[in-house]
Amino acid sequence: MIYRAYWKKKTSPEYVAGHCGYVKACSKSDARRIVEENLDSAYEVTEVIEAAEHMITPQSITINFRNTSEYSIF
Repeated sequence: MIYRAYWKKKTSPEYVAGHCGYVKACSKSDARRIVEENLDSAYEVTEVIEAAEHMITPQSITINFRNTSEYSIF
């Protein structure tokens, strides 16, 4: 499954827009663990939600897989 994880700086009182990324994992708790292992120690995970591959854009951060999304004009 794909999950979207949000994080913030530990010294910041609230979430700041843009601090999120996608992770492939077997479960929500596994996704949280993977993101925590990859974040700088100054940050903490605030939320993990289920996501879908179509939500990933070229600008998206992908934690443990390559971002191969691209835009196309029809």
